[in-house]
Amino acid sequence: MKVVVVSARQGQTANDRKVLNAVSAVQQAPSLSTDGIFLNRIVHAHFFFKFTNPDANNSCTFYVQLWWWNPITEMWHKGARLAVNDSDINTVECQGLNRVYMQVDDVVYTGSDTPTLDAWIGMVVQV
Repeated sequence: MKVVVVSARQGQTANDRKVLNAVSAVQQAPSLSTDGIFLNRIVHAHFFFKFTNPDANNSCTFYVQLWWWNPITEMWHKGARLAVNDSDINTVECQGLNRVYMQVDDVVYTGSDTPTLDAWIGMVVQV
């Protein structure tokens, strides 16, 4: 089986395709069925992170809660919670779930500068 990875959000540049854009604080959980990114019932998704910490003397960890919309239950379900402290990639099996929402639900940091987190979603698609 051959696959390609395509962006879950359309755009001409990487900046256009961001799902999280320079997030530095806790965000709200999803509430509407239209929140998040439509995945077109793919099997796997890659979550790409760009971590920026201007203060190398103070470590920082962003906790990203993944939420999955299920059209069967018509509600959001909590999925994996990712700890991000570098420019990481995480691959998650989503087995046909409809939508995903990325929520920064905690930031652990003791420094005075403001760290930020950017994220993109890559959909693994069969060709």
